[in-house]
Amino acid sequence: MGTALRRSPVLAATDGSRSASAAVAWAAGQAARTCTELVVITAYSWPVAGFDELSDAGHELRARLRAGADEVLTRAAATARAVEPDLAVRCEVTSGDPVSCLSSAAERASVVVLGSRGLGGVAGLLLGSTATAVVAGARCPVVVVHDAAPSIGTVVAGLDGGPADQRVLAFAFAHAEATGGGVTAVRAWHETLADAARTADLGALDTGPVARRARSATEDAVAPWRDRHPGVPIDLVIRRSRAAALLLDHAAAAALVVVGSRGRGTAAGLLLGSVSQAVVRHARCPVAVLRGTR
Repeated sequence: MGTALRRSPVLAATDGSRSASAAVAWAAGQAARTCTELVVITAYSWPVAGFDELSDAGHELRARLRAGADEVLTRAAATARAVEPDLAVRCEVTSGDPVSCLSSAAERASVVVLGSRGLGGVAGLLLGSTATAVVAGARCPVVVVHDAAPSIGTVVAGLDGGPADQRVLAFAFAHAEATGGGVTAVRAWHETLADAARTADLGALDTGPVARRARSATEDAVAPWRDRHPGVPIDLVIRRSRAAALLLDHAAAAALVVVGSRGRGTAAGLLLGSVSQAVVRHARCPVAVLRGTR
């Protein structure tokens, strides 16, 4: 395990819920595939309104919260070791604001893995304010796992012709090669002027050049990764469609969807971006969101 200790760990957040347990299992597989340590973290909110931290009642409540967190981690570690018996697993309990706790821990992680919904605390607010903030703000990839998380199958790489495409493809091909799957590179395109003309019944415009540019750009983006991973099957899906709808169509039979995020603004929802947010919310397979630079 010496190699694992020299690399940034995989971080799994748990609150003991079913989807959080699925996230821990997925994270254990990821840590084993990348020869890294798995860190399982849970957080309890403290201080609690209405309780004096220095009172006997406050001390008793905090002790109970800590005991509950320890129990959650014990079960999570057992889940991880059931998947990967030889994996190095470290458990951490933190207290305070869930967003701050998890965001701070994510600074030292190679990947953060979260459940899609839960009972409360870190993972339980996923797809609400806590998770949106974590996914939007993390510099490393964040993987959102639903209750069922198949480990083998096609990896869908969502491309948009932007600067994140190469990182999306790198993550997708690495995962596909490690799990024995293939990659489906999905690129949606649409022509606003042509759509408007059709709506106004002004006749069809020639969208051929737009389609050809999208295909050429996608083929160019995929080419170096096809060469680096010759054993990974690759399919290209380039279609006139809305990006979120096309990705969700292909996510139905996928083991993983990988998307970048080009959201802008200061609010967490805007930082995440509409396409990545829609895929995270509605895909049933795990979704990896690559927003940062790591």
